[in-house]
Amino acid sequence: MALTNSLSTSNRPRKLLIQPSANSPFCVSPSQLQEVTLDPDATNLSRDFSCFAPKSPSDLTSGRTVKEIDEQLSSLKKENFNLKLRLYFIEERMGSNLNVDNEDVIQKNIELQFELANVQKELESKQELLCQAAKVMEIEDEEHKKEISEKNRELCCLKERIEEMRFQLEKDEKDNTREELWTEAFNLDAQRTTSPEMIKKLQATIIDLQNELKQTREEADQLRSIADNAQTKWKHLELQIAPVDALKEELSKKSSIIDSLRRSSTQKNSELHDVKLQLKDIQNLYDSLIVRSEVDQSPSKSNNECGPLNATGQLIPEEVTELKKNHFKACKIIKTMIHKKKDYVDQIEKLQKMVQEGADEIQSLKKKICDMTNNTQFESNKKSIKDKVSELNLTAGWHPSSSIEEFWIFALNGHKTPYVRNLQNTHKANTK
Repeated sequence: MALTNSLSTSNRPRKLLIQPSANSPFCVSPSQLQEVTLDPDATNLSRDFSCFAPKSPSDLTSGRTVKEIDEQLSSLKKENFNLKLRLYFIEERMGSNLNVDNEDVIQKNIELQFELANVQKELESKQELLCQAAKVMEIEDEEHKKEISEKNRELCCLKERIEEMRFQLEKDEKDNTREELWTEAFNLDAQRTTSPEMIKKLQATIIDLQNELKQTREEADQLRSIADNAQTKWKHLELQIAPVDALKEELSKKSSIIDSLRRSSTQKNSELHDVKLQLKDIQNLYDSLIVRSEVDQSPSKSNNECGPLNATGQLIPEEVTELKKNHFKACKIIKTMIHKKKDYVDQIEKLQKMVQEGADEIQSLKKKICDMTNNTQFESNKKSIKDKVSELNLTAGWHPSSSIEEFWIFALNGHKTPYVRNLQNTHKANTK
């Protein structure tokens, strides 16, 4: 019974405990059929199972009884059972081997991942080194290009110099050829040998020319010194004029402030005039109210002039209250207008003081500007006279017949300045 149960259960499709891998010889996938047939173990199994393969129907029917067929069926069932047991045990063994292989595969996978991480780190470091090397190569290329450009410039300069030297050599050769032609044409060597007097004359002329050149250089130096002095004087005058310009700017600012103050004062005066007119109107109203109150109080006047009266002959209380209200309002308006008048008067006095101060400052600035301009004119005249004196000294030095003082005093007779007068007096005293 147990065998029959096992056989009946074995005929059912049984689920495998472990799914066969693609590389196992018992894989049923069609892609792995060739590998199973090529496996030597599989070939042995096929050989073992070939003996139990069913025969053709002609073999079964020919010369066989029912008993033989039943015996053959029972033997086949037994062999099938044995084969199923073998398959079961083989699957169990393959399952244990697969677990071991999985652990090995996991360890190998971890090792491979670790190696892959190390390789990636090495690759990143190598890439960084490559980037640094590329940057260094770029910098070296730039420096090399700069050096090449500098060398090219130096080569161009040297080529230009060589061309200039060649041009100069050609020029010198041409000059030498010209000199040779001149000597051949005019026999200068013969004249040199035959006329030493001409040589002396030429030497004397050379000396004279050298002396004249020295004199011209000295004159040029003097002119340069005069020009430098003129530049320094000009700078000094500019420095003196700078505060004058600043004072002028201050004067313009003060004048603008004074104009604004004057405008504000005119506005205040107009406002004050308006206030005065309002005060006059209020005063007139006040006087009229006083007169009206007096009329109300006097019993001798008629009822037509005083207005409507009571039965007792007095004014109506409503009109009395209105008159009191108007009187109170007029008093308030008068007080406010008096205060405003005082404020306007104070503001006008302040503005007048500020205008006076601004005018005083403007006058002082004008005086300063006049003093500065007079000083600058006096110094410029004095310096111009001194420059003329120095120039006349030079011209007097060129005229040895007359003394220097007589020359420039005679030249400055037209200038009537204290400096010139002192010089003339000293000259007269010396002549006496």
